[in-house]
Amino acid sequence: MRIVDGGWGNWTRASASTPCSVTCGVGIQVYEKQRSCNRPTPKDGGKDCRGVATQKRKKTCSTNVACPEKGSIRCLARKCSEYGNCGCSFGFYGDGFTCTGSRGRQFLVLFMENAIDYYNKNRHFSKIHIASRKNATITIKTSKSLSPKLREKMNKSFQIQNGQTETDVPIAMRTLDFKTEHKGIMVETSETVSLFAMSFDGYSSDSSLILPVERLGRRYIVGSSAPYSPDISDYNSQVAFVAAEDNTLVTVTFNIADGRVLVFNNKKYQTGHKMEFEMKQMEDFQISHNRDLTGTVIESSKPIAVFAGNKCNKLKRFGYCSHLVEQLPPTSNLDKTFIVAPSLRKTGGVVRVVANSKTNLQVIVNGTTKRATVEKTRHYDLAVNDNSVTVIKANAGVLVLSFAVRLGRRMAGDPYMTLIPGLEQYINQYYIAVPKGYDENFLTVIIPSEAKSSLRLNSKPVSSGSVVTEASVNVTAEAEYVTMVIEVAGGAHQIETTDGTRFGLLIHGRGREDGYGYAGNMVSPGII
Repeated sequence: MRIVDGGWGNWTRASASTPCSVTCGVGIQVYEKQRSCNRPTPKDGGKDCRGVATQKRKKTCSTNVACPEKGSIRCLARKCSEYGNCGCSFGFYGDGFTCTGSRGRQFLVLFMENAIDYYNKNRHFSKIHIASRKNATITIKTSKSLSPKLREKMNKSFQIQNGQTETDVPIAMRTLDFKTEHKGIMVETSETVSLFAMSFDGYSSDSSLILPVERLGRRYIVGSSAPYSPDISDYNSQVAFVAAEDNTLVTVTFNIADGRVLVFNNKKYQTGHKMEFEMKQMEDFQISHNRDLTGTVIESSKPIAVFAGNKCNKLKRFGYCSHLVEQLPPTSNLDKTFIVAPSLRKTGGVVRVVANSKTNLQVIVNGTTKRATVEKTRHYDLAVNDNSVTVIKANAGVLVLSFAVRLGRRMAGDPYMTLIPGLEQYINQYYIAVPKGYDENFLTVIIPSEAKSSLRLNSKPVSSGSVVTEASVNVTAEAEYVTMVIEVAGGAHQIETTDGTRFGLLIHGRGREDGYGYAGNMVSPGII
């Protein structure tokens, strides 16, 4: 008997094993080649061939079809995040090549410090809200360096039904100024979901959409507001950041209003000065100042999540202050064209445009155009009233924030901050969570006029009785948009267009001396 060890035969010719990842533009296709252990085949106890029998390789593929601007399509493949290539599209269902915007399966959450209402100590909470179209398993993880008591409260896994679910977060998980802490919260889900965070303290609350980890970036520019009074620390401007990975180097380049100084560890920092950190996964740091930190730049060697706003601020001399917070999109996802709709009945406020680079602006309000040049890291503010639709056009990517405040003195005046999505960040289907417990909740829709009739809310045409306000605006001579403020109940809502037209969405509401607001999407379309 002769023992025969196996030997590899020739490779087959590589052939496509998957379809092109897109149906228009240029995508990715997997090619596969194989070989058999048959030259010779192992016999009589001989050794099998060593190595692999199959090799796969990704190649670009072209459909020779141009990408349309609307529709449930798959379009140009490009690197959209730190975590790989994506064939971007404008759909809804996450199947690997479908547009999801800010939806995902892994999220890094951080709660900034909020002002405490000492007269209502029992009305303090932080919550994570989850909107899922399917039953799912939710897993919440925290850093091993977090205190055992907090880890015991936070770390858990649970099942949710389709719709909206919320989970409580201890107040002790909120960040503190100038302390290296380990308060990052990793939320992992078995299904694609939307997630937003709510921080509430008596009459001081706000909310933020949370970006999935794969949409995080390495460079951010801060948007905040000028503290109402520099003598009261509760009004302070804030920024906080949390690392997604170990060995993350973070550099903060300050922009501090009025030429003021920030002191940390006996070292003075002014505009242009840098503060550096080395961070572990889920480690966080919060900075605050009694002057505006807008325009401060946060850069990192690996992806981080960045949150900014104010501990508690007000824009009018009457009313209480309110917590202001938004998770910021990376500067690689800033847009150039924006429509800012009225947010609530009888409201006014400020629109703030923050320049990532020297930028020329056109601001159009009620047919009147203003032009301005904004230097790098500086900002442009515009006062708006309750019936104005504002169009902002920039020649470079900018960050746009809306600070809304209800007019009047009785049981009103508390602001909230909302990040405004650009036209390129619109998608055609959303599944979102609206918090319960507020007197009124609203969806603001910004949609091309010709597609208004195709809008569906929870699979039904929008009832005219639920539309609070409606206005139209021309972005160009050919492009007219309609803004609609629609009143809804708390809970999960699906809003979409039947013809695939992309539209913008904001979620906001108000209660007794309080309000909240967040965007339905704030990054360019991508995949999970």
